[in-house]
Amino acid sequence: MVSKLEFGYESYQSEHERFSEIVYRLLLSNKAPVLERLQISFIRLGCGAVDVGMWIGIAYAHHVRELELNATSNNRETFRFPRSLYNFSKITNEKLLVSLTSIKRLSLALSPLELSTHKAQWWNLLLLMLDSSPKLQVLKLINKWLCEKNCLVAYKKWNREKNVYARLLLINLETFVWNGYKEHLEEEKVVVKEQLSPLNWDERLDMLEELKSVVRASNSPCKLIFKRVAGSMSNQDLENADRISELPEALILRILCLLPMKVAIATSLLSKQWRYLWKLMPKLKFDYLDHKCQLGTFSSNACRTLLSHMAPVLQSLYLNVHLERCNAKDTGVLLGIALGLHVHELVLEVRSRKVYKFPRSLFEVNTLGTLRLRYNVHMDVPSLVCFKSLRNLHLHYVDYMDNNSVTNLLGGCPNLKTLTVHRYSKSSVKTFTISVPSLEKLSIYNSNGGQLDWGYVINAPSLKILKIKGICGLGFCLIENVMQLVEASIIDVSSISKENLLGSLTSVKRLSLRISPLKVTFPTGSIFDQLVYLELHAYKEAWWNLLILMLDRSPKLKTLKFINKWHCEKDYVDRGEWKQPENVPKCFWFLLETFIWKGYKWQREDEKQVAKYVLKNAISLKRAFFSSKRIKLKEKVEVVKDLKSVVRASNSCQLIFR
Repeated sequence: MVSKLEFGYESYQSEHERFSEIVYRLLLSNKAPVLERLQISFIRLGCGAVDVGMWIGIAYAHHVRELELNATSNNRETFRFPRSLYNFSKITNEKLLVSLTSIKRLSLALSPLELSTHKAQWWNLLLLMLDSSPKLQVLKLINKWLCEKNCLVAYKKWNREKNVYARLLLINLETFVWNGYKEHLEEEKVVVKEQLSPLNWDERLDMLEELKSVVRASNSPCKLIFKRVAGSMSNQDLENADRISELPEALILRILCLLPMKVAIATSLLSKQWRYLWKLMPKLKFDYLDHKCQLGTFSSNACRTLLSHMAPVLQSLYLNVHLERCNAKDTGVLLGIALGLHVHELVLEVRSRKVYKFPRSLFEVNTLGTLRLRYNVHMDVPSLVCFKSLRNLHLHYVDYMDNNSVTNLLGGCPNLKTLTVHRYSKSSVKTFTISVPSLEKLSIYNSNGGQLDWGYVINAPSLKILKIKGICGLGFCLIENVMQLVEASIIDVSSISKENLLGSLTSVKRLSLRISPLKVTFPTGSIFDQLVYLELHAYKEAWWNLLILMLDRSPKLKTLKFINKWHCEKDYVDRGEWKQPENVPKCFWFLLETFIWKGYKWQREDEKQVAKYVLKNAISLKRAFFSSKRIKLKEKVEVVKDLKSVVRASNSCQLIFR
């Protein structure tokens, strides 16, 4: 509950934690409702740009009122304040008054935060104050009448797209006053238009032209006062036309979460009821593709929106960033604000040629329940990791420093339930070890190709669902201690030197296989004595050999399903010749009840023989479903007639063709 915090690099030294991690942990654990003052003195070489950005982001989420950063650098490198907050130029020691939320009247005379229109880029402060003042009714701008030679201010273009978020918050504004308006400065003309346009005032362009003429005719300060004109629709008409507002607020928020962020914010113009609804959205999504290419536009808009969030807890935040448009420091600011808002689900997607180094400070977040990292993210995981609340972890083509990084990361998730891993064929981690006692669902997607010294080691005693896809040409895939496994799916797995993949799955009840028995070692003597549902892909090489092996070892099988793909005939591999087994499988005697063939190729003689074999020998079969695409009505009649001509072992079997 400390409202004033000071951190000095020399005062916080630890053998186990870096200075940046200590600052991050103490900031995030601080429970004070308002952070009155934060002072951080740090050395540039010991703290990265992402770390500093996260400190500032967390401080802003805690409504910091005074911020002081002392950056020391041996090479005289200048610290740049994040573009996402102010777009200021180079600073090395900055004190900023940020939170004056209780006042009703405010006059700013700060330096360099003066709201004077002769200052360079003064509209950045204007936008910040507009975004933080939702009940603003009177706006006054003051300009100095300096000589032209003293007015050499480096103005930059006012960006309409960048300021769309602040413009939408002016719905309460009734009075707009500008003292010292300069008609010869194009930027001031544009600013006037921007302030007037969202209010839907009648004949606002005519008023603007009149303003220009008055300023040109007089050297005295000019005051302009506009008041909003009532619309043409009556209150009764508006009430009848607005039916969506009658929905429960929770449902409206769910609808808003499905809209693009700009559209959701624009709904604040609909009525007073909708004015602040977008600030209560439990899920926020920011995508750099929705913004212009100018550096800082995306991060500034996302930062302002996050700081305006009013929901008690931010359930989900999706960030799709491009480091050429939102640099690492600004990305750190956004992450810091989100963590300060106690975000439950964080999705970070990095699209860039550069690699984004995941902040080491984030490995001690106790509030995250779901973490999704995608693409150009590099993880150097320390030995101390604490993701106590993390239940779901998705790693999509993330790169790691070494094998220990994977071990440390997963070892720090004591309550992890779901893990999804996508890996490139040239990952720096050779042995990907998954040893998580609490893990219940595991999905592995591997790009085809690999090396003989590559592989996976899976040890998950609580695992219930397993999916493996694309493991090819690896040295090993060891699965052990998975006796609670219920469902497994093995897809496109082949050419593994040392493996007992299928032999580790004998406890499953549901099994889906898209593999060739010629490229995977089938376990000798293994019995799938719990298997009740078997799904085989019928286009793999020698797939019926795998079918016979599985039927012989699955005495409790109740549902058998085949899936075929609609390849051209030339794309089919030589599947060999179907040989009817000498003995009928035990599951055909009493238990097999459902037979499904999706994508049945009635033209192929081998598939006809397999289908007829099942119909002839499954004594307890109740339903047989066949489906086929690209079949004409006349052909369908012939196929059904051919299948019904089979003398079925079960008199109660219902044959259905779709």
